Amino acid sequence: MTKFSRQTLPEQFLQAESFVNLVWEICEENFEHCCNAIKETINNNLFSKSTTIDILCAISIFRPRKTRILYKCILTLADNFDIDQVFFRSTALKSALADTTHNNKSYAYIDAELDDILNIYKKNEIGYCLLNDDLENFQKLTLNQSFDINTRMALCNEPQSKETTYLNVAARYGAINCFKYLNLNGLMPDSDSFNLAILGGNFEIIKILSSTANITNVSLQKAVTSHRNEIAHWLIENYELKCSWESMLRNYNFTFFIDSLCSCPTLDTFDYQNDTPLIASCRIDILWLSKFLMEHTKDINHYNNQKVNAILCASMGKNEELINILLDKGADINSHNAKDATPLMVAYSNNRREIAQLLIKKGGKTNGESNDLFCAIEHNDYWTVDMLLKQGADVNQTFRIEKVTPLFHAVYHRLDELVSLILQYKPNVNQRVGYGQMTALMEACKNGSEIIVRKLLETGADVNMMDENCHDALYYANLSNSSEIIKMIEEKLEKPDENIEN
Repeated sequence: MTKFSRQTLPEQFLQAESFVNLVWEICEENFEHCCNAIKETINNNLFSKSTTIDILCAISIFRPRKTRILYKCILTLADNFDIDQVFFRSTALKSALADTTHNNKSYAYIDAELDDILNIYKKNEIGYCLLNDDLENFQKLTLNQSFDINTRMALCNEPQSKETTYLNVAARYGAINCFKYLNLNGLMPDSDSFNLAILGGNFEIIKILSSTANITNVSLQKAVTSHRNEIAHWLIENYELKCSWESMLRNYNFTFFIDSLCSCPTLDTFDYQNDTPLIASCRIDILWLSKFLMEHTKDINHYNNQKVNAILCASMGKNEELINILLDKGADINSHNAKDATPLMVAYSNNRREIAQLLIKKGGKTNGESNDLFCAIEHNDYWTVDMLLKQGADVNQTFRIEKVTPLFHAVYHRLDELVSLILQYKPNVNQRVGYGQMTALMEACKNGSEIIVRKLLETGADVNMMDENCHDALYYANLSNSSEIIKMIEEKLEKPDENIEN
C-alpha cells in the first residue's frame, strides 16, 4: 500500500478542502465568491446539491450567527438547488425557507417572524443575549425579580437539543462574558459543559472547564465535526484522544481528514471503532472519495465494531453508482449486519426503493426472517411485496406478538391487490393469528371487504373455523352488516364444495 501526502493525493481532495473551508468562512466580503464556488462545485460534481445544502446547514448549526447570510446565499442559488426537494437539518434555515420550499416551519419557530428566525432568537430574549455575548442586556433581563437563574432552555436551531443551563448555553456560543457572569453568580458546570464549550470554540471557556471535565474521544469528535481544528489538535496533544473517520467526514472536515489520512501507513487504517475511511465515505455518500478509497483498500468487505461494512452503509443512501462500483470491486451483496440484515433489507428499511431494485437485479437476497415484507404491505408497495416473495420470503411467517401473517396483514389493511398477489404464493389461508385466533376470512368479513372475502373463499378459506371465542366467519359477516358477505358465507355453509357465484 502506498502512503499518500498532500502532493500525491488526487486534486479532488484539495478542491473539496478549499471549497469547504471557504464556505465555512462565508461573510459579506466573500459572499459573491462563495456563491460562485458553490455553483462551480455542483456543476463539477464535486458535491451534489443535497450535500452542498447539508454543508450550509452544518455551518448554520455550528456557526449560528452566519444563518442570515446562509439564507441569503441559498435564495441566491435557489434555481441551482431545487430546494423544495432538499432536507434541511438546520431548523432555522428550514423555517426561514418554509414559504419557498412549501414545508412546515420547525416547532421552535412555528410562530416566529423571519427576522427572529435568522437571528436564531428574538432580540429581547435571553437566548439572543447569550448567542451574541451581550452581557449588558443579559443583566437587564436577569435583574427582573421573577428571573430564576436556574431556569433551563433549549438551544434553538439544533436538532434534538435538550434543555440545559444558561451557563451551558453561554459555553455553547462561546459567550465568555456571560459565562463568567453566570459562573460568578453560582451556576456551576455539569457533565455537558465542556463538550458544549468545544462547539462554542472559545479557548478561555474551554480551559476554565478542562480542569474538572471528563475529556474523552467524544470531545475530540465535537471539535472535528464543528470544524474547530485548532481545538482538536490541542485535545490530541494534551489528552491523547482518537477521532473516527466518520466524525471527520460527517460535516466535511476535509482539512482534518486529509491530515489524518496522510499520517496513516495505509488507506486501510482502522479508527478506534474499527471503521476504515471507505466505510465512513460510503456512509456519508461521497462518490469520488469512495471511488478513490476502493482503489486502495485490501478488504472491501471489512466489518467495523458494529458489524457494518461499506456496502451495508451504501445501501442506506441513494447512490446507485456507488452500489454498482462496490459490487464490481467484489463487495458481498449478501453481507449481514449485527441484526442479520442484508444490503437489500437495509435499502428497503431506509425506503431506498431504487437501491433495492438494483440489489435484486444483482442477486441481493433477504435473510427470510426480516420484517421487510410486513413493512411493504403496510405501505401498499406491490412491487416490493412481489420482490420479497420471489426472493423466498416465507409467505406464512408471523410478525409481532399478534403473530399476524402476510395474508392477514394485507386483509387487515383492506389491500385487495396485495391479497391477490399473496394468494398466488399459496399461503395457508386458514392460519390463525394472535388476534383472538382469527383467520384472514374472519378479518375480511369483519371489515366488510367483499372482494377479499370472495377471493379467500375461492382459494379454500374454511367458513367453519372458530376463533378462541367460538365465533365463525358468519358471526363476523353479521357484524359487518354487509348483505353480500353474509350471502357468500351462507352459500358456502350450505354448499361447501361449490364455488361462490360471481
